[in-house]
Amino acid sequence: MSRQLLASIAFLVFLLVSQVPVSYAASNDAYIDALNAELDAPSAAGGTVTSNTTEEKENLLGKGKQTLSSELPSGLKPEAFETELKRSFVGSYVFYNKLSDTDKDAVYNYYKQTTSIDDIRNKIKALLTK
Repeated sequence: MSRQLLASIAFLVFLLVSQVPVSYAASNDAYIDALNAELDAPSAAGGTVTSNTTEEKENLLGKGKQTLSSELPSGLKPEAFETELKRSFVGSYVFYNKLSDTDKDAVYNYYKQTTSIDDIRNKIKALLTK
């Protein structure tokens, strides 16, 4: 084989190999993107992010001691509850949406007892891992 053909083949192999991590990383970024969207969207329920700096986002994602704690508005009907969860807490809504209808009803009934998003997230997590 000629040197030019070998160089062309090596270049094509390099291109193929270099694209694998990019596609793999892109598929795993959906969760992080959902969390970042949740951090970027201020909550009408009173929980707001006062700064959008990278350091503050890292703190809110658990790399520091600061936490994001807020409440959902009380007294929402099921459809409004889902809409508010989707609008204000996108990451939590993604996991909520994976639940069966029965489990979604259980989360809604739990919401009627506590409007704390932290408690609701824990309920969603418990139902997903049962």
